[in-house]
Amino acid sequence: MLHQNIHKPQKHLDGFYRRKILSWFPRHARLVRNLLLWLGIPLCLVIIAGFIPFSTAILREKAVHMLEQSSGASCSMQRLSLRPWFGFSMDGLELTKKDRQEMWQALIPHVRLSYQILPLLFRCVVIRDFILEKPQVRFELPVIPRQAKANEKAVNLQDIKQMLAGFPFTVAVKNISVEEGTVSVEQKGQGIIASSGINIRMRIGYAKTLTLAGKASAQRLTLAGLWDVENVRASLHVSDLAVVLENCRGEFYGGKCVASGEADLGENILEGFRAELSHVNLTKLYQASRIRGQCDGRLDAKVEFGRSILAPDSLKGRGKVALSKVSVHDLPLQNSLVVFVTVPQIRNIAFSKISTSLEIRGGKIFTPDVQGDGDPLDIRADGWVAFDGYFSEKMDGIFSRELVSSFHRVIANSLDEAPDGRKSFKCTAYGKFSNPRIDIDRKIQERAVNNVIDEVGKFFKR
Repeated sequence: MLHQNIHKPQKHLDGFYRRKILSWFPRHARLVRNLLLWLGIPLCLVIIAGFIPFSTAILREKAVHMLEQSSGASCSMQRLSLRPWFGFSMDGLELTKKDRQEMWQALIPHVRLSYQILPLLFRCVVIRDFILEKPQVRFELPVIPRQAKANEKAVNLQDIKQMLAGFPFTVAVKNISVEEGTVSVEQKGQGIIASSGINIRMRIGYAKTLTLAGKASAQRLTLAGLWDVENVRASLHVSDLAVVLENCRGEFYGGKCVASGEADLGENILEGFRAELSHVNLTKLYQASRIRGQCDGRLDAKVEFGRSILAPDSLKGRGKVALSKVSVHDLPLQNSLVVFVTVPQIRNIAFSKISTSLEIRGGKIFTPDVQGDGDPLDIRADGWVAFDGYFSEKMDGIFSRELVSSFHRVIANSLDEAPDGRKSFKCTAYGKFSNPRIDIDRKIQERAVNNVIDEVGKFFKR
C-alpha cells in the first residue's frame, strides 16, 4: 500500500507546472518580445534569403578558378547565380584545353545544379541534379596510331580521379542530364563524328566503383562527314571506364540500324560490337556519298567485331552484305570500264542481287566472294576496301549472250569465252570509288591489239 502511494501523484500538485509556465509569460512578456525581435526576425530573413538568387563578381571568379584548377583548362563565365538552399546556375560557361595536337572545347549557355544543403556542413556536396543545357562540345584529335598496344590507354582513369580530387569538397552526383547538346569530333580538319539534338539522362551510383546508367538519344548522328543516322536511341551503362551500349536503334536512309557493344576505355580494349542494317534505301545512301552517277536498290548488312585493341589496324570482325533490286547508271567504275572494253551498254546495269561476306582485319574490309547477277553483266570479285576509302578488287565480268550478239567482231574476239555463248573479261579496279582506275587483263589487251591490227590489214588488202 505504501509502495503504491509513492508513485501516485499528489492532488495538490495537479496542474502545478502548467500554472507555473502560464504565469511565467505575463511576468516576462518584454523578454519574450525582445528575443523574438532580436533572434526571430534575423533568422527569418536568413531563411528567406536562402530562396532568393544572388550573384557577385567574387563568387564568379572563385568558381572560374576552381574549374581551372580541377580541369586544367582555361575557363570563362558570364554569370553565376546562387540560391543557397537549392543550388546555383551558370551562364555562358566556356572551357578550352589544348595539349599538343589535341584540343577540346565546351561552350555551355546554361548550367543548373541542385544540391542537398545539410551535407555541406561536413564538406560534402551531394548533387541531386546536374543539368547542361544546349552544350556545344568540339574535339580535335591527333592522328590515331594505325596500331596500338593493349597497355596504351584510350582514357586514363587516374587523370579523371586526379581532376575530381582537385575540388575542395567531396562530390557525389546522383543524376546528370544533357539537353539538346551538340558534339563534333575532327581529325586533321576532317569530320569523324558529329551529333546534334543530344539528350542524356544518367543515374550515378557509388558502391565499390563509380557507375552510370541511363539513356541517351540524338536527333542526328553523322559519321565520317557523310552518312546520317537519325532519331538515335540507346541505353548506356558505365562502370569506371567500362562502357556497355545496349538497344541502340536509329533510322538510316529509309531503313533501320541496330547496334550493341562493350568496350573498356581504360584498357583500350573493344570487348565486342554488333551492328545490323536493314531495308536501307540505296538511292539516298549513294547520294549522301557524293559520288557521280546513280545507284538504286536496297541494302541489308550485318557485322560483328570480336575482342581487340581499339585501333584501326587491330579491329577484327566478320559480316555480310546483301543488295537487292540494284540498278546502277554512270558510276565512275562503269565509265572507266566503258573506256577499256568499249561496250557503252554497261553504263546501265540492273542486278537482281549483289552479295559478299566480310572479313575485317588490318585496317581493311576484305570482300572475298562478291557475286552480282545482273543484266547485261554478271560480276565476280575478290578484294578489299580500306578504312581510308581506298579499294582494290580483282574482278571477272561476264556479258550476257544477248549483248554479245551485238558486239563488233573485234570486241567479241578480244574477250574470253564463257559458257552458253557468253563472253568474259578480267580486270583489277583500284583507287577511290570517286575516281577509280582499271587495269584490264594483259591477255585481253594483247588480243585486242592483234585483232585491231588484223582488221586494219584486211582493210588495206581490199
